[in-house]
Amino acid sequence: MYTKKFINITSLIITIIIFVFINNLVFSPKEVISDTVEMHENENLENVNTINNQEVTIEETDAQILGKIIIPVINLEAEIKEGTTSKIINNYVGHFENTSLDKGNIGLAAHNRGQTVKAYFQNIKKLKKGDEIIYKTSNFERKYIVEKVIIIKETNWKYLENTTDNRITLITCVENEPQYRLCVQGIEKLN
Repeated sequence: MYTKKFINITSLIITIIIFVFINNLVFSPKEVISDTVEMHENENLENVNTINNQEVTIEETDAQILGKIIIPVINLEAEIKEGTTSKIINNYVGHFENTSLDKGNIGLAAHNRGQTVKAYFQNIKKLKKGDEIIYKTSNFERKYIVEKVIIIKETNWKYLENTTDNRITLITCVENEPQYRLCVQGIEKLN
């Protein structure tokens, strides 16, 4: 019914299709936070972009410094740039573009390990309730008190939602558990 040549050509085509599919599945490029973090769409949080679909509106290498984060208890002082692409967070703490820069909830991300990147958030897992986080810009300085240090699913972005009070949310990955993220959230320290 079918010739040997037809069967061989069909087998070759199917093999190539399977190879391309597996190659794209395994080796597809991804924007990364904390070595393995990928932001995923969350139907409950429409105003937070995903990294894979995020439009970068400024040249990442030319992005200006937005401010600094200082966490005295873990000896952290790092500059913050706009965006959470790997080009940004390989060298800086990245600011989630759809979170506040001033009032409300300020969302930040950084690596916590890696040999070729700045692992600014490597010790945020050591933070405890009551520790202080300082956020400085050219216009103001705000102090926050850590309220939560929790592990969340990678798809749980409710901690980046806007708030009526001033808070700061730090996100990084959990080592060897790509489906989870470490989330540290601080509330503004009122004098």
